[in-house]
Amino acid sequence: MFPAFITDLYEQLRPVVTIPQAAFRRWFLAECIPFVGSFHLLQQEGRFSWGDFCRREKFHLVVFLLAFAAFLPFQTACALGMDQFTCAPSCWVRFFFYYLEVYLLAWIPAFVIRALLFIFGFVRLPVRYFIGMPDSVSLKPLGTFYLKIATVGFCAFTLFTFQHYLFQTYVTVTLASIGYILIVYLLFFLIMLFSQALIMVSLDRHRQRAIVDFSYHIEDAYKVFIEKPTPDNFNTLANHKLHLDFLKRELKIGGLTKYGYLWFLSLALAEIAIMILYFILVKGSHWIQ
Repeated sequence: MFPAFITDLYEQLRPVVTIPQAAFRRWFLAECIPFVGSFHLLQQEGRFSWGDFCRREKFHLVVFLLAFAAFLPFQTACALGMDQFTCAPSCWVRFFFYYLEVYLLAWIPAFVIRALLFIFGFVRLPVRYFIGMPDSVSLKPLGTFYLKIATVGFCAFTLFTFQHYLFQTYVTVTLASIGYILIVYLLFFLIMLFSQALIMVSLDRHRQRAIVDFSYHIEDAYKVFIEKPTPDNFNTLANHKLHLDFLKRELKIGGLTKYGYLWFLSLALAEIAIMILYFILVKGSHWIQ
């Protein structure tokens, strides 16, 4: 699923940058390989090698192992909280899903960190930024990309929350269960909120640079007016000042489309509602029998 998101993001960001397509493709591949994986990115050809994979993606592997070690005690405590492991089918199912959850969540911290760092790299490229720019040549496709990731995370974390509810881990290992739920929801809000904040900060830098560039025209007009204070020169200076105010007001810094804002708000409210529902059910001991 994520390689498909990445491929779509590449196609949408190509019109945003002003560098040649070949140069942008090389940069994009170099930036995305650390958090997506070189062996399935943009349909790259060639045979997979574990040696090459480990050399290229040291950061991903180290964070994966650290996260796996961090999540494993939570899951082991939750899985063993009800009773010891037996050969009963229900016990096999419970342990399978608990340790599958560890595997799925272990790579998320590495993915989140590198995915957020992608924003810093991209905004340093020469991009088109002007008043009234359409969504196709703005950073809004980048904001939508992170919303897609957040949506996948929302579905996964909802299932994980239901898993803790179904297996009654709150009854047997209260602190481990609560801590686990809080950690996974923190990761979800980090990818959803922090990514949009980084895009807004980056666009604000673009706006400040455009304002600084235009301020030179105001300085030139001011010097001309001081040397020759005629009504025409004064009107020119005043018009430049009005245009500067227009730049400050109209150069947008949001990283989402109008539909994206609704999407973002819906995700946030849905996630908060699920958390509240979970703790209400836990506090009221409304368990599935």
